[in-house]
Amino acid sequence: MAEHENTAGDPLEEAFNAPAAEGHPEAEEAPAATDQAAAGETPEPSEETPSEDAKLAAERLDSLLRLQAEFTNFKNRAAREKEQLREFVASDIVSLLLPVLDDIDAARKHGDLKEGPFAAIATKLEESSKGRRGTLR
Repeated sequence: MAEHENTAGDPLEEAFNAPAAEGHPEAEEAPAATDQAAAGETPEPSEETPSEDAKLAAERLDSLLRLQAEFTNFKNRAAREKEQLREFVASDIVSLLLPVLDDIDAARKHGDLKEGPFAAIATKLEESSKGRRGTLR
């Protein structure tokens, strides 16, 4: 008896013991639908159902088309941003290499780069930049 008194005031216990979906409209409709199905009757579609379905289909189609347009815009924007980033990085690298190439060119003209390890590095750097000479100058 003492246990019953402790659980009677507990709201969780009351909710657990409460009748399922009491007064809920879907719970009241479900037994009627099963009774009709058991009797072999099919519920008649109301005249509003096709228009509601058409309205829902139109809303979903509109939503899909908007989502498709947003995705296309996103792809285009991402491609533009990628190209802009590539150009920015390339220009940044070129702006860093131009002074180095100018110094190598000046050193070669003065005869400072005849032999040695730096002469080999300078030659490789100049050869790699010749293919992109229009970009670098």
